[in-house]
Amino acid sequence: MTGIVYIAAAYAAGVYISPKINVTIVLLFAAVYFAICLIRRIFRRGFGIVSALVITAFCLGAVLSYYYGIPSMSGVGRYENMYVTLTGRICEIPRTDYENNRYVVDVRYASVDGVTSEVRDHVLITSPVKFDYGDTVDFSGFVREIDGKMNENGFDLKRDYKSKGIFYRCFSASPVKSDTEIKSYSVYSYAQTLKNSISQILDKYVHGDKGLLLKAIIVGEPVKFSDEFGAVLTRTGTTRFFYPAFLHVMLIIGTVGLFSGITKRKYRDAALVVLLVLYAMAQSSHPVFVKCCLVAAFIVIFRRRLGYIWFPDVLGAVVLAVGISNPLMLYKAGFVMSIAASFLISLFYKPVSRRINVKNKYVKRMIVSASICSVGLLPLYALYFNGITTYHILYSFIFLAATLAIFALSPILIASLALFGRAPVIGEIITPMLWIYMKLPYLIDALPFSHIALPTVGALTIISFYAAVYGVYLICKEKRYNGFLAICAAVSMFSIVIAGEVPRLSQADFTFVNVGQGDGAILRLPYRGTVLIDGGGGNEFNEYDPGESVYLPYLNSLGLSDIDCAIVTHCHSDHAQGITAAIKNMRVHHLYLPETPVDNEIYRDLIIAARKYGTEIHTVTKPVSLKFKSGLKIAIYPPGENSLLGEDENDKSLLVRAAYNGVSCYYTGDMPKAEEYGLISSGFVGPADILKVAHHGSDTSTSEMFADAVRPEYSVISVGADNGYGLPSEAVLDRLSGSDILRTDKNGDITLTALKNGGLKVKTYK
Repeated sequence: MTGIVYIAAAYAAGVYISPKINVTIVLLFAAVYFAICLIRRIFRRGFGIVSALVITAFCLGAVLSYYYGIPSMSGVGRYENMYVTLTGRICEIPRTDYENNRYVVDVRYASVDGVTSEVRDHVLITSPVKFDYGDTVDFSGFVREIDGKMNENGFDLKRDYKSKGIFYRCFSASPVKSDTEIKSYSVYSYAQTLKNSISQILDKYVHGDKGLLLKAIIVGEPVKFSDEFGAVLTRTGTTRFFYPAFLHVMLIIGTVGLFSGITKRKYRDAALVVLLVLYAMAQSSHPVFVKCCLVAAFIVIFRRRLGYIWFPDVLGAVVLAVGISNPLMLYKAGFVMSIAASFLISLFYKPVSRRINVKNKYVKRMIVSASICSVGLLPLYALYFNGITTYHILYSFIFLAATLAIFALSPILIASLALFGRAPVIGEIITPMLWIYMKLPYLIDALPFSHIALPTVGALTIISFYAAVYGVYLICKEKRYNGFLAICAAVSMFSIVIAGEVPRLSQADFTFVNVGQGDGAILRLPYRGTVLIDGGGGNEFNEYDPGESVYLPYLNSLGLSDIDCAIVTHCHSDHAQGITAAIKNMRVHHLYLPETPVDNEIYRDLIIAARKYGTEIHTVTKPVSLKFKSGLKIAIYPPGENSLLGEDENDKSLLVRAAYNGVSCYYTGDMPKAEEYGLISSGFVGPADILKVAHHGSDTSTSEMFADAVRPEYSVISVGADNGYGLPSEAVLDRLSGSDILRTDKNGDITLTALKNGGLKVKTYK
């Protein structure tokens, strides 16, 4: 490896370690190091320039990452948690999530109590009111900080928006167009205007998932497909074919190439680099596009200045360029995967190519590249996507051919639709390709082992894997001794990982997922079975569905694909929607529900999903006992007949008691006090180690009699942070004061592990 690769790796390491270490310590370390270097220089012993640059890059990455994560003092942060009126321009193409619209607004003015101040900031706005890109709007609401990770393996929404310079959000029920008009003349703004115009044309004439497919391919902007189609695309890994960054770069290179023979090579190279950099700026919110543009630009620069190209150097230069301009971009999954894939292909293409006997060079190139990425990116697939697809080498040819054809025909399609409102000839050509895009993912998904679920892996697993990859690389370079040493080190590290998993074979995890204002629990015996008890849902601040956006990804992070049974305590959205999402995306064998009126929309969604995906449905009208081979025992108790007569779904909540290895837990849904009294008098309630407190800690539940009957060691309250209901109730907290109280709003995800000796170990995210 050359110095630039080591420097880029050190810079990236500094960025990644920044959240885990105080930046002052980093600066102190740099000062001590350079003091030592200075002393060595004084005594004429010299020091290595590469090592000094590596240390500098590491410290610079940590420091810049820290400072990029701090909001501007001139922004809207000074109005946090205040009700304020903001005026700004919608500076990104709007997105629709469920029943609301999501806007990124370039805010210029803020008004509080009639006093207007100038600000300069970007804010995420959610509203049911629809606006167009470029509109200047006045909106009012409370300024809140964007939520961070809700669990250890969850998506860090806060960091993702920070990478775009967005630190705050606001929900506005009734924004209006502003009398003030704000303009923008940046390269990014012009690009967004063009993409918005194309999007509007496509929205007018092509609808549904087909229209979204065209928009993704032609415009390159992320889109939200229908739930069912989006889930199939995720499982089959086909989404990446809809954002062909390399085609955009090829178009730029081809355009410049038209001037060969007219202008000198050095002028064409200069023009190409400028165009690629401008296009990278125009697509700055899409890291894969940025990476492709900069790779092409650095190839031209290296070839021009050095006369040769070593691809790892090019990738190192790209990492440094992107990382220095915006360190938080190095966290983007697409950017990391793209850089890693390119790096692995550059190292292993020749040795793998020699072992694959295919005559057609284009087919061979694709097979070799896909094979290297399938193996070499395995831990990253587990880290970012919790699974791998097994047939992508076969279907990638079809998808890439269709994407290339659609992209090539797109200028004629857009022009025809804009001028005539129809594109008969082009439409006849593109329609079959869209049909392939719509149907092929379902065919792939139906194949056995089309998707293999993987749990989120830790740092030691990733390090051990790539140590082994490095060992293989050394062996290919005829450095067998060093290669075997690297592989032995990898095996040793992975053995430590395996040894850490062995004790879990005799344990059970009672996990309460932080799904905001809702309930979502998992009872898991590692490698032996899983039971879901409620799954969150609803739309907190009407921004997203925690059942689909938090609970389901948490299940994926555990590598789960086969669920023994799911229990829904009652059919309210904040308890049931995550279970519906699990049924649609995993193999759930059994579903247990309370008796519920058929006009309940949440109930209907559950039943429709269960019937469609082969889940056996059980309506609990009398006590049910479940026994598992692992030793887990579950009892489900229905409410009394009087509770079933009411219209409130909370009254119909099931009581679930789970017991394993001497540890027991009650799951109570949102049952009211009246139901608690009936269950106690029926003899269904007794002492337990863990109590999932009913109704998010509301005083309508958890009576003193119930708390005395259970006498839990741990009381878990699943409740949303800063909820508008004032939960949990102080009265409930007083009744449970004899137990250790854990809350998802304060502790994040909560896992209580039943140990082999009957004890409990507590782990919380916060």
